[in-house]
Amino acid sequence: MKTARRKWSGLVAICITAIVVVSTAIALAGLPGADASATKLNEQIAKSVCQFEGADAPNLRLVTPFAGDTLIRVMSGKTQYGFNPLSKRIEMAVYAGNLDGNEKVSITREEAEAIATEFAQKHCENLPVFTLHRSQLKGFDGYPDITATVMRAYDFEWVQVIDGALTPNRVFVSVNPGTGKVMTFISQYQPIESAGSPSLTKEDAKAVVAARVLETAEMAIAASTEVSKLSAEVSFSQEPELRIAVKDGKQILVWRMTADAQGDLPWVIGGQYDIDAQNGSIVAENPYL
Repeated sequence: MKTARRKWSGLVAICITAIVVVSTAIALAGLPGADASATKLNEQIAKSVCQFEGADAPNLRLVTPFAGDTLIRVMSGKTQYGFNPLSKRIEMAVYAGNLDGNEKVSITREEAEAIATEFAQKHCENLPVFTLHRSQLKGFDGYPDITATVMRAYDFEWVQVIDGALTPNRVFVSVNPGTGKVMTFISQYQPIESAGSPSLTKEDAKAVVAARVLETAEMAIAASTEVSKLSAEVSFSQEPELRIAVKDGKQILVWRMTADAQGDLPWVIGGQYDIDAQNGSIVAENPYL
């Protein structure tokens, strides 16, 4: 009898899950212009969200993604999910409904880390290959460990490290310091191999970036009608980190850093730079806006 009851309860659970997935998929498929292929994709999204939460996420609706975003974004109430059509997994969840109460700190960093770790382990099967890289109480204005009464979060980021180089693979979880609820989850994983050892030292890479920042600053001064005085110094708000970057489908070993020009300038000059650790070329440049 006990076995029969377990089988019956299992069938009921399967039926309920199926109803949840199908009904949510119907809501997605009801969007204007949905065709057969879109309906199939929407069913997969609905199923993935249901598996991610372990329960129904009602009234899913598509939302406009950010420019360049490869995730398909859907909303359920105040919660947004990002579905990766390649991995067919939910790789992002933002719980806007869990923001309330984060202006105060009621739990310790250790307690928040336990909450974040449990959540990450539940949703990321690759977590064992990651290393906890960042753990801090951070204000939403960007300053860590602030004491002012503003919106805050415990941020935890796990990163895969290969031969001393950080990879793009990471897991990020933010926890509400007042309630202990998870506010954000982001997971990114792709097969990464070693990109070798750097030929350029950290100081070599900094010299390349300094030259680039000064060149940009001099052009800005030349184009400005204001009188500006440029010092010959460049400050590094982020020291070079060895990373494996993926560009045009290729894995490249780079030194990544953030630098700023010093002096009386018409605007802030600098940004984040990736320098090829083998030949010293600028792989990526993301200037301040």
